[in-house]
Amino acid sequence: MKRSNLLTGLTVLGATALLAGCQSAPELPEQHPPAPEPEPAAAPAAEPAAPAAAYVVDVVAEDYAFEAPDEIESGWVTFRLSNEGEETHFLYLTRLPDDRTYDDYVEGISAPFNEIWHALRAGEMDKATAGQELGAKIPGWYWTGARPFGGPGLVAAGDVSRATVRLEPGTYVMECFMKTPEGEFHWAEGMIRPLEVLAEASGAPEPEADVDLTLTTEGFATSGELGAGTHTIAVHFTEQPEAGFGNDVHVARLDDGMDAEALVPWLDAFNVNGLANPAPATFIGGTHEQPEGGLIYFTVDFAPGRYAWVSEAPDVRPLVQEFTVP
Repeated sequence: MKRSNLLTGLTVLGATALLAGCQSAPELPEQHPPAPEPEPAAAPAAEPAAPAAAYVVDVVAEDYAFEAPDEIESGWVTFRLSNEGEETHFLYLTRLPDDRTYDDYVEGISAPFNEIWHALRAGEMDKATAGQELGAKIPGWYWTGARPFGGPGLVAAGDVSRATVRLEPGTYVMECFMKTPEGEFHWAEGMIRPLEVLAEASGAPEPEADVDLTLTTEGFATSGELGAGTHTIAVHFTEQPEAGFGNDVHVARLDDGMDAEALVPWLDAFNVNGLANPAPATFIGGTHEQPEGGLIYFTVDFAPGRYAWVSEAPDVRPLVQEFTVP
């Protein structure tokens, strides 16, 4: 704007304001204070957020196959294994190294294991030699990179085994290595399949246990009261053997007069009749091994009676403990 126009504008504005000030002001009506506005209604109290639900993966065990999803989310996963077959089954999880596939496992682990088993069963080698052969024929990546991740323990026909495991993303193998009455491993009959665990997390919470079970190479130590009804048991893997199969825990319901110690040789897969159906007791759940420091939860329903914690381990270090549920 030019300076002359600016001055002219200011002069006109000043005169207008002066004229307005000389005029008499009109009388205004009496003012009353405005009525107070009503206070807003209080917002309803927010309801507490519902607790996060468990992430349940249903798996059906048949003779001899698993019905299960191909992919699941990572984090705390509750596997609910329903045994719809006629034999005792379980679900064992192995996480593969990132550079290995399901086919690598079947060809490099399952095939030589089955070959050695057949030689052992035929009497062509003893257990010590079988162990040496496994060490020589199983590739090194299995011993150094594959990790056992637990899974629902032994369960009788018509029952359900439930275990909650914290899974990392990756490729896993699901298998059952119970044996048929003829002595063939269930996985060799088709009870083996891959499972992909995604990076997407389920967000499920860690379970709450009412019984703690500490597992070492010396045995089982429990805290908490076991009575009739449903219990969630936290298994703390505080110690594992330096070699061989790791410690796990399964729950057997004992018939009248049965000796719990008789379960130990049957649970040794390297015994000719080990893990062969029919089982000598009624199994109601448990969990498979994890590395030292691991934590798994499993849920079981107890009726009054005699039971045993028992580990699927060679009989050179038997782990079995009988207990009674009142």
